[in-house]
Amino acid sequence: MASRITEVTWRRLIEGLATTAWYGVLNEVEFLGRLYDLDTLPTTDSRSTQFPTAREDIIQHCIANLDWPDDWIFYDERFGLADNDDALLRFLAEMLHPAVRTNLAEVEQLHDFLNQTLVHDGYEIVQIDAISGAPVFAGRRIGAGVPGSMKNLIFAADGPKPEIVFSDALNNDVRVVKNEQFCLVYDGPLAAHGLTWADLTNWWAEREGLTGAPAREISLNLYRRLDRSLADNDAERRIVPCRGFEPAHTLTKQNCHLITQQ
Repeated sequence: MASRITEVTWRRLIEGLATTAWYGVLNEVEFLGRLYDLDTLPTTDSRSTQFPTAREDIIQHCIANLDWPDDWIFYDERFGLADNDDALLRFLAEMLHPAVRTNLAEVEQLHDFLNQTLVHDGYEIVQIDAISGAPVFAGRRIGAGVPGSMKNLIFAADGPKPEIVFSDALNNDVRVVKNEQFCLVYDGPLAAHGLTWADLTNWWAEREGLTGAPAREISLNLYRRLDRSLADNDAERRIVPCRGFEPAHTLTKQNCHLITQQ
C-alpha cells in the first residue's frame, strides 16, 4: 500500500491518542504480539546480549522500568507506523478489537476520532466482523467497497414473495416495499468467513427474544421457521435440501443469493 497518510495526519493521531492507552486492557507486549512476531524483531538496546529481541526489549522498558514514553510505538522504526500506511491502519484497527478494548462506548468514541482524522488522507476504519456482538474493524481506502451493514439477505418467505426495490443502487441499499411480514431479513454483519449456522441462530435468538435459551431449542425454532417457507413447494425442497441448514453449513457472499431466492 503506497503511503498516503501525511505527517500532519500522523501527528494529529498521536496527539489525539495521547490520553488513550493504545494497548487497551492488555499490556504492550500482549497487544503488539497480536500484530508482530516480537521474537524475530531485533532489540534497540545496546545491551543486546541481555535483551536480544523486541519482546525482551519492550518488557524491560515498558513493564519493568517504565522508562519509555507512552507514544514510543509511533516512533519505533521496527513497527513502521510512521511510514507504512498498511501497518498504521492495522495498528489503529487492532486498538478497537474486542480483545483489546471491552467498553463499547469507548470503542465508538475512538472509532469516530480515527475516521475523522484519517478521512483527510482518504482512509477509514470499517467494521468487517463481530465477536460476541462486539465489532471487529479493518482499515481501507475510502470508496474501496460498500460500507454499512449486511442488508440484502432476504429469504425464507412463508407467504407471498417480497417485492424489493433499490433505494440506493450505488451502495446496494435495498428496501422491501411489499410482503415484508412474510420474509426474514438478515441485517447482521457478514464476516469474512461467511455466514455460519451459529451466526444465524444467534441473530434469530436476538430477533425472537430467545437469548439464553438452549442452543438446540433455538436451532429447532429457526429450522421450523425455515421449513415453513418450503411448504407446498416440492421444487424448492429438491433444489435446497434440508441438510443445507445443518450447523456446519456456511453461507458466503458468493452463495447468499441462493437463500434469497427461497
